[in-house]
Amino acid sequence: ILYLQLPPYPDWAREKGLIATVSLRFYVFHTGVVKNNITVSRSSGYQKLDDAALKALSEWRFEPLPSSQYGQEQWGLITFKFRAL
Repeated sequence: ILYLQLPPYPDWAREKGLIATVSLRFYVFHTGVVKNNITVSRSSGYQKLDDAALKALSEWRFEPLPSSQYGQEQWGLITFKFRAL
């Protein structure tokens, strides 16, 4: 991973002491850019948290694949956990 941004934990969720997780399935172009077809595999039950995770992951950047793998894609599954620290 060359760049990552974690989704923010919203004040409204912090005030409630909310703990939630969202799992996302995503694909990465050979260039290391995350494709815009990220899907929610398991929802947190809160659309705003799901959306925050989707937005954050869309900005991640990965190491580009070697030139011998040009045009290929990689995929992954990630789970974000929202909780107050």
